[in-house]
Amino acid sequence: MSSFSVPLSKSFQRKVDELVQKYDRISEPSPALRDFLRNPDELACLMNAVRRQVLLVQARSRDLEDAQITVYDGALLILSNHGDDPRDTGALELFLAEYLGLVPTFPASQVKQKIVHHGSLGSAPIRATESGHATERAMTTDERAHGKLEHAPVSRDDAPSRHHHGNDPTHLGFGSSSSDKHLRGQADRLIEVYRSAKNEYYGEKKRDGAEGLGLVRYLRDTAENTLLYLQGNGMSDHPLIPDIKYSFEMAKDKAAQLSGGRGRRFDEPLRDAGRHSHRHKRRRSCRDVDSYRPNGR
Repeated sequence: MSSFSVPLSKSFQRKVDELVQKYDRISEPSPALRDFLRNPDELACLMNAVRRQVLLVQARSRDLEDAQITVYDGALLILSNHGDDPRDTGALELFLAEYLGLVPTFPASQVKQKIVHHGSLGSAPIRATESGHATERAMTTDERAHGKLEHAPVSRDDAPSRHHHGNDPTHLGFGSSSSDKHLRGQADRLIEVYRSAKNEYYGEKKRDGAEGLGLVRYLRDTAENTLLYLQGNGMSDHPLIPDIKYSFEMAKDKAAQLSGGRGRRFDEPLRDAGRHSHRHKRRRSCRDVDSYRPNGR
C-alpha cells in the first residue's frame, strides 16, 4: 500500500482538526439531539449507529490515496474515541449533521421524518455514506481517483441480483460487476477485522487467563457488524456465518456477565450525555485514523 503524500496528509489532518474543534466546542445539544436525549431507547439506537459507523470506517483502506476515508470519518473516530465514547455530544452532533444530513435547527418532527426517510437507525451506518453530505464529498474525491464511487457499501435494496451464479463457491453469490467486487472486498475487510478481534480476545485469554471487558466488547461489536453486513448483502450462506454468530453470542453474554449482569442498553449506565468526558479524552493524531484496534486494548 502506497504511503501518504505529505501535502495530502497535512491537508487531511488540518480539515479533521477543524471539524473536531467545531463539534468539540458544542456545549448545548441541538434540538435534533435533545429529542434523542429525552428518550433512552432512541438515544441507545443512535449511539449504536455511531459505533457501527466507526467499525465500517476502521474496515476501510487506511491509505488516503484510496479515498475511502473522509475527513468526517476521521473526525468521528476522534470525537467518539474510536467508538469507545459514542455518547459524546460532538460525535452525536457530527453523525446527525454529516451522515444523516440533519440540520441542528431542525424541529423534532422533521428529525423523525428524516430518520424514517433514511430507514431505521439500525441500518443507518450502512446507508449513511450513501446519502446526504458525506456521499457528495466522498464522491468528488473518489471520482477523481477512480472514476467511480468506492466509498459506500451497497445496501440490500440496491444490490444486484446474484441467484444466477448457481452453486459456484468462488462467487459466494456474487457476479463480476464492479459493485459485486466492491461488496466482496468490503466483506473481506470486515472479516479481516473480525478475525483480528477474535485473535486478540483469545490471545489475551490464553496469555493472562482473564477476559478484559474492552476486548470482549470489541469482539462482540465487530462480529455483529460483520454478521449484519454479510446477511444484509446477500451473503447469508457465507461459510464463516456460523463462526461469527457463535462469537457474537458468546461475546454478548460475556460482556453482560463482566458488566455485572447488565444486558445491552449500551453496556454502561448513561451519564450526562458525554461532555464531562472531554477533559479525559486523548485527542489523537491522523495516524490513529488508520488503526483497526480500539484505544487501549
